[in-house]
Amino acid sequence: MFRIKERLPKGCSFTLFVVTFFYSLAITFLSPIFPLFIKHLVGNEAYVGFVISFQGVLWILSTLVVGKLICLTGKTRMLRISLFGLGLSFFALVFVKNIYSLLVLEVFKTFFSTAAVFAISLMIRDHVSKKNIGSTEGAYFSVTNSAWLFGPLLGGLIAQAYGFNPIFLIGGLFCFSSLMIFLYDEPKYNIIKQETDNGFYSNIKDYFKQRDLIIVYLMSISLAFWWVFVYAYVPLYLADLGEKIIGYILAALVLPLILLELPIGRLADKGSYKWLFFIGFFLLGSIAIFLSFVDNFLIFAILIISASVGAAIIEPLREAHLFKIIKSKDTRRFLVVFRTGYELGYLISPIIFSLVLIKNNTNYSDLFLIIGILMLIFALISLFIKEHKKIKGEVKIPVIKK
Repeated sequence: MFRIKERLPKGCSFTLFVVTFFYSLAITFLSPIFPLFIKHLVGNEAYVGFVISFQGVLWILSTLVVGKLICLTGKTRMLRISLFGLGLSFFALVFVKNIYSLLVLEVFKTFFSTAAVFAISLMIRDHVSKKNIGSTEGAYFSVTNSAWLFGPLLGGLIAQAYGFNPIFLIGGLFCFSSLMIFLYDEPKYNIIKQETDNGFYSNIKDYFKQRDLIIVYLMSISLAFWWVFVYAYVPLYLADLGEKIIGYILAALVLPLILLELPIGRLADKGSYKWLFFIGFFLLGSIAIFLSFVDNFLIFAILIISASVGAAIIEPLREAHLFKIIKSKDTRRFLVVFRTGYELGYLISPIIFSLVLIKNNTNYSDLFLIIGILMLIFALISLFIKEHKKIKGEVKIPVIKK
């Protein structure tokens, strides 16, 4: 964390990164057990994907609502409300006893989570110029991935020893800790006064007029496919080994992301986004196909952790590439459209994956093969990205307290 502070662009608020770390810890605490919790409620692991797909619908709707509300409330107020609401939602999970109450609670939990991520992304973007956006996004994802390292590890250990409820309570406490830190040291950020908003449907039309924006949208869909596979189906695949082992695996696969996302962001600022995207997806696809032929746990663990090298290349570059190619006044309206790409992938992928498992009697080898093929297809699509000239400078926007 402090190493990141030293490498942030001048004027970029370190508080935003600390806030991000703590509320990300809350979410990551649940990662080893949430698919198992859903399975406990629905009774069949093949049906877990349909619940996750419902979350994808909520993510899309929440993004559309938040995109409008943030204009009315402002970024700081939206972040305060979302962190408070997210903490309450985690506490409420203790009282969930059936799938119907979970689905109702997910409506609120997803909205607050979306609002927090959206507000943080806009604040961080407002602190930096386009020439620094790659390295800044790399730092941002390094912070979130540090949470993804410690959260699953501790969450798996605590869940196996004490059950699910302590995980929900600790997650809520992390959300409130994040809120307290933000209230103690609210950062200043740039406000783009000339920002435009022509309505969502008009924004969609304007967004999809540009080829590169379409491709980066597809990159978001494809990365959602991968993370749904990792955080929903890998725990189900390893369920017999216990929450502790699942936590170890989920923590270990984050290490390449923590180590690589900062240098990858800097490399992209100096080099080629297109070829980095291609290499990342090619690694994911190739390794997923290898997984379909593996029946040894140790080899599986090595491969799934190695695949995170590919994810580390892709993850910080999606949003960085978006900010690189759009005008500052279009940031919020295009960011709303862009984020629906990840959420659309979050909606579609679990349906596909669960249908594969149902059709093949929970045969995970077929699932790994299909995921690998999809990733290789996205690798080919990434080659159509247009390379852009390096940006030597950018007019600074005055910093205003809001």
